[in-house]
Amino acid sequence: MCIRDRVTGAGLEFGEAGGASEMMFMAIRALAYEWTGRGPATKITTAILEKYKIKNLHDLLQGLICHQFEVDGSDVLRVFKAAAQGDAVAIDLIRWTGRELGELANTVIRQLHFENISFDLVQIGSMFDGSPLLTEEMKRVVHAIAPGANFIRSKVPPVMGAVILGMHAAGIKPEPEGRARLDSSISGFQTDNN
Repeated sequence: MCIRDRVTGAGLEFGEAGGASEMMFMAIRALAYEWTGRGPATKITTAILEKYKIKNLHDLLQGLICHQFEVDGSDVLRVFKAAAQGDAVAIDLIRWTGRELGELANTVIRQLHFENISFDLVQIGSMFDGSPLLTEEMKRVVHAIAPGANFIRSKVPPVMGAVILGMHAAGIKPEPEGRARLDSSISGFQTDNN
């Protein structure tokens, strides 16, 4: 069976963005722009310097270029913090990410021909806890083509989708009671990082 209704999920290299890694890629670009004078100063710089205990932006960029350390998806919390403090660069990054997520959703919405129906669009992951701007921008983009999209947050950990897909691949269809047991057992493994 050929499944056509999807995106690659492979990130910037494939023209898809919207995750923490992509936001941090853009944040590092903003720091480079600040250092070269191509862009404005941002509070993201101070937040990253403090986390990695680095004295200045030059040393931060040098360390990244020389692979002495790497930022990761968890550093996106610093972008959200800077945005909450009114930092224009951080706010723009969050809005950009929301637009990217909206366009990814629109890709699948068009593939499924959902433009003129009501449906639930489930947001999964802790990124949506970072700032309401992310969802606001995503909604703006999605509602432009699919006004019936109802945004909801998943109440189960994201791994649940992988578990259910694995079960289906193995020929197992979980009944409602089994699904409830899975929900409760997987929720027992949740951490503050999910």
